[in-house]
Amino acid sequence: MTLRHRGSVIVAGLVGLVLQGCAASASPGYDSVFGDAARGLRSQQLIDPNAGKRNAAAVVKQDGRAAREAHDRYVETYTAPPQTTVINIGIGGGK
Repeated sequence: MTLRHRGSVIVAGLVGLVLQGCAASASPGYDSVFGDAARGLRSQQLIDPNAGKRNAAAVVKQDGRAAREAHDRYVETYTAPPQTTVINIGIGGGK
């Protein structure tokens, strides 16, 4: 084994040790409860968290044609918005 080859083996070994240190979690206590605050806030904002499970059969189904037409109407409102009526109340000097 040449000196140059030994040096590259040592460097590769050190790089491996450094990468193993990065892979280990420095905060296992925090990792086990990660996201609990967000899940808690979401559940506090729901009136009835089990409503979807309890009323799953009561969901009104929609066929593909009606869904496509509803989506097309939705997209049309952005490409050509419906005309709005402007109402002037007439505050100020009306000449």
